Amino acid sequence: MRYQISALALAVVISGCSQQTAEKTETEPAAEAVEFNLTGAPTVEFAVSGMTCEAGCASKVHEILAGQPGVVDATVDFPAERATVAIEKDAFDPEAALAALADYQFEGKLLDGSTAPATSEPVEETDVPAVATPGSES
Repeated sequence: MRYQISALALAVVISGCSQQTAEKTETEPAAEAVEFNLTGAPTVEFAVSGMTCEAGCASKVHEILAGQPGVVDATVDFPAERATVAIEKDAFDPEAALAALADYQFEGKLLDGSTAPATSEPVEETDVPAVATPGSES
């Protein structure tokens, strides 16, 4: 019974997104270009799949990315399934942004050619003494 109710609710949400998008296309004029990254900060670009509607999903992707630490500005191109994020150098973690997208069921991938600096430093190898476990012979 719960499965049927969940499936019905999901179908209503999906159909609502597609109807809302169709209505906007027919009745509203094209949106003006939004100014992005006026400060000229370095940018990273993500391919983002799983967005089913511009009004809800693309807005949520923008909200997720814009809320990440080190983000100066963000923009989402729904038809192209792309998101571009202007960042503060050394303050943005692309892996954390990808994880945040995944938390909301969006699949993200950092695209090549992004100008983000590496966020992690190489780990230096150290000599660690072996630890004997019970039942093992040294």
